[in-house]
Amino acid sequence: MSDINRETTAPEDRNSAAAVVLPNDPLDWTNDHIAAWLKWCGKHLELWPIPKSDDFPTTGYNLCSLDRAEFDRRSRNRRSGRLLLLHLSLLRQPVTGTPPSPSLTTPEDGKWL
Repeated sequence: MSDINRETTAPEDRNSAAAVVLPNDPLDWTNDHIAAWLKWCGKHLELWPIPKSDDFPTTGYNLCSLDRAEFDRRSRNRRSGRLLLLHLSLLRQPVTGTPPSPSLTTPEDGKWL
């Protein structure tokens, strides 16, 4: 299991009710895992509007199959879509050994998200 708060909260906060624990591989996520991840991302990545789980697939496999344009569309905001896809790519990296695409970590047209 992966605690997505491990890098972003103080040790005393890791065991709080706000902690979200997910399977290590996002491919294994269920609808509940995806909803919890979206809620966590909405809060900690300051996404606006808050992504709605109803707008996203119900399985981790289908979530991981979405491309950049689909993340932008489903999150109803380009910045949110890019951050969600980048975060998902970072969560997948230990499983796949593949770093996120450079297009997700470099500015587009000289501008960051």
